[in-house]
Amino acid sequence: MKITHFIRRDFLTVNPYSGINAVKNQVLERLAVVVQDDEDQFYGVLTINDIAHNPKTLLIDCLTIKELVNSELSVEDAILKMDTAKTDVLPVGENGKFVGLVFKNELYKYISEYNLELENVIKERTAALEEAIATKDLMFSIIAHDLKSPFNAILGFTGLLKNKVRTMDFEKAEKLICGMNSQARNTYNLLEDLLTWARDNSNKIA
Repeated sequence: MKITHFIRRDFLTVNPYSGINAVKNQVLERLAVVVQDDEDQFYGVLTINDIAHNPKTLLIDCLTIKELVNSELSVEDAILKMDTAKTDVLPVGENGKFVGLVFKNELYKYISEYNLELENVIKERTAALEEAIATKDLMFSIIAHDLKSPFNAILGFTGLLKNKVRTMDFEKAEKLICGMNSQARNTYNLLEDLLTWARDNSNKIA
């Protein structure tokens, strides 16, 4: 996510040669004010930390350098720059021109909410996956049980044919073969159902 969505454009502008006492309360209230002259010349951003570390008479003397970052900067990179500069606010520019402010607390809030949302999505997907695996295990158990009966029948039919094929009359042999064909068809249908179920559930999990 880019910081474009978090730029505050409703900033308060103060003259660089104003006295610090005249704007101190506004800085406390807004956390930061933009130091800019009547010709829109941008000088910097004044924060309460600037006032604390540089208790001068004029605003311009209290300022500390804060990098003008591009509005296309990512949230993570903006926070890294703030941590490096030890500041809670950075001025933002578009095409090299100052357009607004971005605050660390608002970026942290976004990341916290995003991580929470991502965590919820992961929990939902994990629950769905666990349910699918449990259903799969149950399905395989049922299929294995249902396959056992037709295979037993086929084994029985083939065993009779193997042992008595030379002495068995044609009608009895035909009956056994029809029984095997029926059981083989049942087994095939069960496997088709299993494959259909597997395809459907693969799509759901994906």
